[in-house]
Amino acid sequence: MTANAIQRQIWGNEAEKEAAHYLGWRAMTDPIADCMADRGMDYYRRFEPVWGGYQPDGLGDTWTAPHHLKQSDRGLAQAEVLPAAVDEPEAPDWVMTDRYRSAAMDCEGEMGDPSRWDSPPGVAELDDEYDSLLADVEDGLGDVEEYDKCMADEGIRFGEEDADCRADKYAEGLAILAPRLTEFEQEHAADLAATQDEWAKILKQAIALGFDPAHPAVVTR
Repeated sequence: MTANAIQRQIWGNEAEKEAAHYLGWRAMTDPIADCMADRGMDYYRRFEPVWGGYQPDGLGDTWTAPHHLKQSDRGLAQAEVLPAAVDEPEAPDWVMTDRYRSAAMDCEGEMGDPSRWDSPPGVAELDDEYDSLLADVEDGLGDVEEYDKCMADEGIRFGEEDADCRADKYAEGLAILAPRLTEFEQEHAADLAATQDEWAKILKQAIALGFDPAHPAVVTR
C-alpha cells in the first residue's frame, strides 16, 4: 500500500470527509432550524462543500515532501487541487425582513457543537502512529540544514532547485519508507479496517440526512 493510500484509509476520501463536514454542519444548524420552526419560520441555510478535489499526502514534511513545494507546507499541495470558492446564491427576500433577522439572532444562540464529527474514533491515535513513522524516516536522513544551505546557494526558488537540492535524500527516503509502510499496514491492519468502517458509516449517515456526494452543495429551509 502506498503512503497516500494509508493516509486515505486513516483520514477518509473526498466524499467521506465532505460527509463528516456535512454532519458537523447539520449538528450546528439543526438546533437553530428547530428554534426557528418553533417560531413559525423556516431557517435559510446553505451547506458549502470544502473537500472537492482533495488528494491525500502521506509523505513527510522535509526530505520526502513533494518536489517543487516548500517543505513543511502540505497546504500548498492541497491548494493546487481544492476548487476556488463559489459565489453563494442570493438569499430570498424574506431572509432580509426584520422579523426573520430578529428570530435568527435569538435562535443562533442554540447553535450545536460539530466537534464530534472532526474525525471518527481511533483516527487521531492512528494518525499519531503514522506521523511518528514518517518523523523517524525523516530524522534518519540527516539534518535539514544541508538542504537549507543548498537552497540558499540557489536563491531559495522552489522549482528545479528544490528537486536538485534533495533528489538523493528524497530517493533514499522513499526507499527506506517503502518497507516501513508494509510493516505499518500489517501491524495496524485491524485499526485501518476499523477506521475505514467508521468513515463508511459517516458517509451512510450523511446520505440518509440528504447529503449527495455528487452534488454536495445544498440549501435547506
